[in-house]
Amino acid sequence: MSPSPASAVPASPREPGERLVRPALLLAGILLLAANMRAPITVVSPVLGSISDELSLSSATASVLISLPLLCFAAFSPLVPRLARRWGLEGTLVAALFLLSAAIVVRSLPWTPGLWLGTGGIGAAVSAINVLLPSLLKRDFPTRIGPMTGVYNAVQSTFAATASGLAVPLAGLPGWGWRAAIGTTLALALIGLAVMLPVLRAQLTGRAAASSVTAGRAEEAAGTPAHATTHPSADGGVTAAGEPHAEPTPTPAAQQAKRKPIWRSAVAWQVTAFMGIQSTLFYSMLTWWPSIEHGTGVDTVTAGLHMAVLQLSSIGGNLLTGALLRRIDARWVTMLPQPLIVIAFLGALTAPQASLLWSILFGFAAGNNIVAALSLFGARTRSHQSAAAVSGMGQSVGYLAAALVPAALGMVHDTSGSWAPVLWILCALAALTAVFGWFAAGKRQLD
Repeated sequence: MSPSPASAVPASPREPGERLVRPALLLAGILLLAANMRAPITVVSPVLGSISDELSLSSATASVLISLPLLCFAAFSPLVPRLARRWGLEGTLVAALFLLSAAIVVRSLPWTPGLWLGTGGIGAAVSAINVLLPSLLKRDFPTRIGPMTGVYNAVQSTFAATASGLAVPLAGLPGWGWRAAIGTTLALALIGLAVMLPVLRAQLTGRAAASSVTAGRAEEAAGTPAHATTHPSADGGVTAAGEPHAEPTPTPAAQQAKRKPIWRSAVAWQVTAFMGIQSTLFYSMLTWWPSIEHGTGVDTVTAGLHMAVLQLSSIGGNLLTGALLRRIDARWVTMLPQPLIVIAFLGALTAPQASLLWSILFGFAAGNNIVAALSLFGARTRSHQSAAAVSGMGQSVGYLAAALVPAALGMVHDTSGSWAPVLWILCALAALTAVFGWFAAGKRQLD
């Protein structure tokens, strides 16, 4: 079998000073960023009934509250690579954690507009983490993109499930309530900041040192002593007196700017399509699976338990896919989960009494899909700047679809009076995921 593209990509070019900080510190930062990617969002759903009762929210308004982070993902993801080019990966991630911390506080205040403003701020902050983590792995772990993506998604799933499971018990504590319960995720954001700030400091120090060394070597190569007189060149550069001006070597970021727009790349659109459809499948299930089960006679408590099992079972898919991407062709890795998803949907149609099995099957396959999709941002590009650009594009389109399609499926159910058409549509989406996954995981790279 041919090696996985995710393990065969060359090292990503680095800007001066972008040297690997202590691996243990960087790994801790990555895992804490992953822990903050879903917990502040999933903590809301279990206490949504309490929120709606206290604030007199209609069902439609409450559903908008749940969809708002996804809409923020779609809106802000294309902007994140620009911020990263200006502030650096670490600087942008630290800024995202500051925003996340502030937004969690605002959301928990006894102020109704704060619920909406804080939720939007959380969506904006998490969108930056979503986009930049694949780029960070491309830059600092270019030969271990698959395994690292699997590990950080497993951590993300674990904390998301934990936040969901603890929300109701915490809200029931004396003197707590739902505001305090959803505010507990602030601790994760602050711990993440405590780790990422030293990472940022180390990178800034390394970049300054590298710039100094580079300047010294350039002077040596030109035979110019450090104290020599310099004059501005015609194009604004500085040259030694009497020496011709030399064009600077373009940085990877400058080279990236000269390439054709990412939105005109066939490879980028293949990866985006795979990311978008698999995201749509997952968020459609998060939205409607408990209702689908309840429609077949499963009580609401059991349906909620099955949803938690679904999210936990994705951890196995995360880790397995991370390992497989180093061993087999990534095209097969993207295709294999889709038959499992179809089996889960057909099982829900024909044998609803085994709904726990179908929950586990879908969760495991969905865990495979998200790791494969995120790893392709790095595997199909040669630089971490390109990885960030494709990540921004893929997640913008993907999360927009994930926010809109579940609502459309709800309309299909309301019109037909049955969940069967919805499940058949989801089967068709799973088949499309396999098709686009095969092309997205091909050998061709973006640049």
